[in-house]
Amino acid sequence: MNVFIRRYVSTLLGLLIVMGGYSLFVVPAIEPPARPPVTPPPFSGALGGDQWWRSFFPAGAWQTSNPQILQSKRGIVLLSQSWVQEGPKTLRLQPLTMILPQGDSLESSDAAKDVLIVSSELGAVIHLEEEFDPSVSTPSVERGQLSGAIEITRQLQGKPNEYPLRLRTSDLSLDRSRVFTQQEVIIEWPEGIIVGHDMKLTLQGDLLGAHNKQESSPWGPLRTLELYHVDRIEAALPAGGLWKDSKLPSPAGQPPLSTLPALMKLACGGRFTFDFTQSRATLTGGVQLTHQLAQLPPDEFSSQDVTIQVMPPDNSQGNPLHSSIASGSHGTLGGIQIRQIEARGVDSLENFVGERKVELKAPTIDAFASAKRLRIDVLENRIELDGKLDHPSATQSTAWLKYGGYEFTAPRIDYDSDGSGANLAVAPDHLGYLVASGAGELRMPPTASTGKALVRWQDTLEMRPTDIAGQQWVGLFGNVLVESALHGYMASDKLEIWLRKNEAASTASTSNAPAPGGTLSSTSVATAQFLPERIHATGKTTLDAQQIKAHVEELSLALNFVQNVDPNAAAPGSPALSDSAGRPMYQWLNAPAESVSASGLPSPAPPLAQAAPGTQKKFSPLTVIGSSLNSTVIVAGRESWVDNLIVAGPLHVTGEATGPNRPGWKVIGDELQLATNSSGQVDMQISGKPARITLAEGSLEGTLIRFDQRSNLIWMDQPGEFTIPTSALAASQPSSTGTIDWFEPPHCTWKGRMLFDGRIVRIEGDIDFDGAMAIDHDQFWWIHGKSDMLQLELSEAVNLDDLKGATAQPLKVTVSQNVNIMASQLDHTGTKKSRQQLQLPSLSFDIQTHEILGLGPGSIRSWYIAKSTIGQMASSSTARATENLQGAHLIFRESMSGFLDRSELNFLGKVEVAAGPLANWEESIDLAQMQRLTINQMHLDCDLLKLYDTSGLSSTASLASGRGPGGDRTSKAWEIQAKGNVHFAGKAESGDYEGEGAEVTYVQAKELLTLFGEPRRSARIIKSPTDRSLEQTINASVEYAAINPRTLAIES
Repeated sequence: MNVFIRRYVSTLLGLLIVMGGYSLFVVPAIEPPARPPVTPPPFSGALGGDQWWRSFFPAGAWQTSNPQILQSKRGIVLLSQSWVQEGPKTLRLQPLTMILPQGDSLESSDAAKDVLIVSSELGAVIHLEEEFDPSVSTPSVERGQLSGAIEITRQLQGKPNEYPLRLRTSDLSLDRSRVFTQQEVIIEWPEGIIVGHDMKLTLQGDLLGAHNKQESSPWGPLRTLELYHVDRIEAALPAGGLWKDSKLPSPAGQPPLSTLPALMKLACGGRFTFDFTQSRATLTGGVQLTHQLAQLPPDEFSSQDVTIQVMPPDNSQGNPLHSSIASGSHGTLGGIQIRQIEARGVDSLENFVGERKVELKAPTIDAFASAKRLRIDVLENRIELDGKLDHPSATQSTAWLKYGGYEFTAPRIDYDSDGSGANLAVAPDHLGYLVASGAGELRMPPTASTGKALVRWQDTLEMRPTDIAGQQWVGLFGNVLVESALHGYMASDKLEIWLRKNEAASTASTSNAPAPGGTLSSTSVATAQFLPERIHATGKTTLDAQQIKAHVEELSLALNFVQNVDPNAAAPGSPALSDSAGRPMYQWLNAPAESVSASGLPSPAPPLAQAAPGTQKKFSPLTVIGSSLNSTVIVAGRESWVDNLIVAGPLHVTGEATGPNRPGWKVIGDELQLATNSSGQVDMQISGKPARITLAEGSLEGTLIRFDQRSNLIWMDQPGEFTIPTSALAASQPSSTGTIDWFEPPHCTWKGRMLFDGRIVRIEGDIDFDGAMAIDHDQFWWIHGKSDMLQLELSEAVNLDDLKGATAQPLKVTVSQNVNIMASQLDHTGTKKSRQQLQLPSLSFDIQTHEILGLGPGSIRSWYIAKSTIGQMASSSTARATENLQGAHLIFRESMSGFLDRSELNFLGKVEVAAGPLANWEESIDLAQMQRLTINQMHLDCDLLKLYDTSGLSSTASLASGRGPGGDRTSKAWEIQAKGNVHFAGKAESGDYEGEGAEVTYVQAKELLTLFGEPRRSARIIKSPTDRSLEQTINASVEYAAINPRTLAIES
């Protein structure tokens, strides 16, 4: 142990001796001789004679009282009261003021120098890049430290500092072009303040370095400012704040929005960066902005990052913080002109951070929005909402905007208020420019004029003003769908809407305001000041509304809004206009739901769902299928009517049945045109090859069908055709009469013209008509006829203005001029039973009573199957009776009448008839060519002839056909009554007979022909047997006689 201590002490002593010798002998030998201390030069020479910075400081400041001065190659001036060179490259200055000229300020005139002034209360220690030589300019600063309170301001020589920007901090460190501190930093100006700590300021070059003109900037040598921790940002905005130029009405009890004081507060969870080279500020790490007008509810804005682009200073305006736009303009932030704001959210990263969008909540203007990216160009009045961040791998989302109850959703929404960069207040007559890219939708509130509605599109929505003042165009592209709670829905490939400015609404909206404590009403938004003027849809367009269902390739709709309505007009629910007769001139397209004020603005009415029970209107919508639909609609409040309508085909329009007595209808053709004339009534025409209107089984067809509401006329000036619906014919028959079932409805064609005046249908020119009916279910008749005139009369006049309440039925059909009618009867197996041909000048048929009336001279030819004829009415044995084809020909001079349901006919005026057997259906009996009678033929002439069918009676039916009740009624049992100058003649196998008298009757079932004379004139009868035997010949005058035409047996 002692040995160790001795060795340690001896070693230590040796080292001490060596060190002392080195210090005493070696060090003095190698140390250079000491320099004499450098005395800083006093203020003199060029610097002393050009104290241009004195105007930046108040009188009496130490900077103006012979300060110590250093100047760099760059023209930066350092002022201090004292300085000491602590090393070849190190200086200590106390206190310190640096004057940094901005841009080309060094070469500018004294009156225009723009400088940045840095003041350090306790001075600074700076380390230069080169050795300091007081005889030349000061080198660039390599590093340094400014101590105590530090203030940085910017001033322009010769101009009052009205909007000074001031930065205050302490203990700044310098590292070439970087200035930084961890202390609190306060950036303030008269209207705002930014508070934070941990700041880094980067210069464009080294401090005190040589000036580089290429690096000149309106912000001087400043490159970037970074504030790593932001504690508070507040700024007072111009009166009205962000909504100064929105032209929105004020809340109740408040002055106009443009006069309310505005304050903006901003919180940032990350750093604040200002890039002076780009005049751009960036805030990161979660940004929350609050905007408040007076005591109104605050507007909130939140995002992940925010970038604010400002206008660089413009020295020509006399203030470095002003741009070329006046300080009172919109978009200023405490005198700094904001150019552009961009806010960004963040995509969702699994297990790291969730998705965050930019969100806007602005109850002051009833606006709300969210998107991944929001960009506001203040100078261009442009807003972009994007559902995707601006980088290739970003996730696609949607942008959402809600304004005044209107909700807008799309991948990207780009809105430009004026499109030219001008102030919005200069161009208030349009809604601006908007592009919504990608699939999106627009939701409208129940208070909108369309009611609650939804608009969707697949590709794009665009909006822009047109060349016409006050007109706006809106275009939707790609699978467009519009759904309205009031009006139904419309779908198309492309939809275009033209809006026009509503001056009445624009004036009235300035007086609208929300309830106290509430937000602005949706009636005050800018869209309420525009009305749809024209709508155009193309490409597989479908319209499904309460009044119409349309499927067309193109739809064009023009809307005319009635601005002023007479307060004495009809109450809502009835047409506002009528003709001189009091009939309504228009048909409402939808149920009136509100009244219209004198200003032309709609006044809300109770919703339809709240109407009293039983008062809601029911509608039967039209279905329109065609290639295009063009229409003009008059709108008064929520009441509307068609002014004109053109539907191009191939056209297909249908209306649904609304009840048992109101069948559905259909219109087909090439084009339908409907217009309101100068008197207010509707004029409509349907054209096509052919054009057809179908009602139940009935129809009207031609190349051009026209309708005039004013004169209550439907007419066709071209060839056409119509069919009477069988349902209308069935409804026309009284239940007390026999039934006639039209299993083929009456059909008529013509080559002239047709006219319907609401009561009578008149048809002219080469008319053909036909039909088929069943009488009492077992008599089947096919009718075909020709004439030059046809007239169909209804039971009562029909008001074509309103067909919903029409109860008229077909009453009478009249044909005239060259009437030729052929009626054929078949049984249920299709076998011919009879055929009748009627030729006369005029014939009418009463559909309800089945009565026919004809004017002579006329002719009737008849073919029928019978077991006997008038000349041989029955066989001697009914069991051996056979059916034979019989024929007849009847002519009359004056008139005919009868009832089809009971086979009763009357002929008046020189009636002549001939009858007999026929060999086939092609033969006929012709009175004009008949020279003499043949076997089983008979001839009769008289003044009045009546025919009756008694086959419906059980007694006569049994006698005529050999069957009991319920048998075959297709065989007739005729009774004939002839009166006035009756002459008859017949030829049978047993002989000839003839006679004359006042009256002759014939009963087919009894084979009995009865002859009557008159009190003063006896009847005469002549019988001539075949063998001419005198005992069988009879020539007698009698008052009464009965003869059997087959046996010629006479009963007297």
